[in-house]
Amino acid sequence: MGNSPQELYDLAMPLYEESRYVEAIDLFKEAADQGHLPSAEKLANCYNRSGSSELAVPYWEICRKANNHSANTNYAGYLKEFSDKQDLAKELWRNAADAGISQAAFNLGVWLKNSDQVEEGKTYLKKSGDLGYLDGYFVLAGIYYRAEEWNQAKEALAPLIEDEDPRAETMMAAIDQKLNVFDRPVVNHYERINKKSGIHNEEGDSKTAGIDWI
Repeated sequence: MGNSPQELYDLAMPLYEESRYVEAIDLFKEAADQGHLPSAEKLANCYNRSGSSELAVPYWEICRKANNHSANTNYAGYLKEFSDKQDLAKELWRNAADAGISQAAFNLGVWLKNSDQVEEGKTYLKKSGDLGYLDGYFVLAGIYYRAEEWNQAKEALAPLIEDEDPRAETMMAAIDQKLNVFDRPVVNHYERINKKSGIHNEEGDSKTAGIDWI
């Protein structure tokens, strides 16, 4: 007598967790073809991560019909590469984000930002951070940084600073340096005269290195 779908899944999971996706495929497939939904999701991931994404599609479709938002997040990442499937990709990300999948909220936020829908993108980037995917806060801070909205950028960075994220610390230092420059008293350098030579000295302000944030 053969193994049950759950037993097949349990046999495949150690391989999956060790990133031995090709070896796990047959076990997951046998279970998925018997209607085992967790195996369908893992099988789709195995195909996708081993370079056979087209073979994942039938199993992603099984997951989509079952409203598996975790699987749909990965499926949307595949669909976004096809111009006629991008609306479906956004729908899957949006539904998954609304169901509490942090990666989906992040992916949708980045997509919207890059599609010039920045305000809505900021909403989903913050949501992803609130759900625990802290890169959402970092990308959100980058949007505020480029817009020179310093207080909002610092607020977005705060959870990352608490986590001692070096990227956030670098950005925060750059913001503080810019604010310090803005707070300095204005000096008319053209009026400074070299008394010995009798000529005007032009002395430039110290410059803060610009940083391109994603």
